[in-house]
Amino acid sequence: MKIFIIGSNSFMGSSLINYIQRSNNANFKLFGCSRGIENYKYFNLYRNKKNQDFKFYRIDLNKNINKLIKILKIIKPNIIFNFAAQSIVEYSWKKPADWFNTNLISNIQLIEYLKNVDYLDKYIHSSTPEVYGSTNKKISENYNYNPSTPYATSKASIDMLLKNYYENYSFPVVFTRASNIYGPGQRLYKIIPKTIISIMKNKKIPLHGKGLSKRSFIYSDDVSDAMLKVMKKSKNGEIYHITNEKMYSIKEVVGMICQVMDKNFVDHVIIEDERPGKDFIYDLSGKKIKSLGWKSKTSIEKGILETKKWIDDNFISLKEVKLKYDHLK
Repeated sequence: MKIFIIGSNSFMGSSLINYIQRSNNANFKLFGCSRGIENYKYFNLYRNKKNQDFKFYRIDLNKNINKLIKILKIIKPNIIFNFAAQSIVEYSWKKPADWFNTNLISNIQLIEYLKNVDYLDKYIHSSTPEVYGSTNKKISENYNYNPSTPYATSKASIDMLLKNYYENYSFPVVFTRASNIYGPGQRLYKIIPKTIISIMKNKKIPLHGKGLSKRSFIYSDDVSDAMLKVMKKSKNGEIYHITNEKMYSIKEVVGMICQVMDKNFVDHVIIEDERPGKDFIYDLSGKKIKSLGWKSKTSIEKGILETKKWIDDNFISLKEVKLKYDHLK
């Protein structure tokens, strides 16, 4: 089986490649593309593997979608995972056109080609719970969209278009929406690794809106396992939420990390204003993904320890990495 991963250098793309390689499944031939080569191998865990069966192509979807199409014509993958996206919510307010170019326009060109091919069995599109907006209800997979940021609106737009293509062309799309993913290899501007390394560097962690917004946090290996279940067992046109049932506030998660590292919470946080369009809570129903035989295995306590171990092992290099997102157009 040929698997092509678009956005292979993203956190979830590289985590999935690493997870598949660790499974030693000889039936999978892996290919992937991203717009750049990650300068720090510690963020792309699959680069640490020897004799890896993975072919990488450097492609910027915004600038050279035709190059990707040419490669797909040659490889003819059975499965495509698409993790490529501009995904930092707060920056989408500053450069909304860039978010729409990546998350919508480049995808339109790609699926216009893919809708006519005969080799594609499944196109697994990584969406986001942000499309639902903030709600105090349990969110089922058919919940109405109510995006509150340019990022969320760009993702809702491509989701709706892909649904159109499924209904009109039988395009074999499957949607996944994962709650807050974390784990080894995650960029340091995300809350869990940022908190760990900030404490190690004796820097304060900003808590926007007092850290009261709530999320379900899920470990990257558990998400990779869910992605493979979706690949093997899902129905085309369906949406699958990848989530834990337990919800934590950002403040609670930072508190857990402080406790693990034997640090005083008050000494390591600073309260800041809430960001525009910030969704307070989205509580996803995971009923449908469980019907595929999946459940999360990693507690947040264990996941935090595994993430801290990754940072400990690579601290000499990681301490030089910026803790803020650098936007590349």
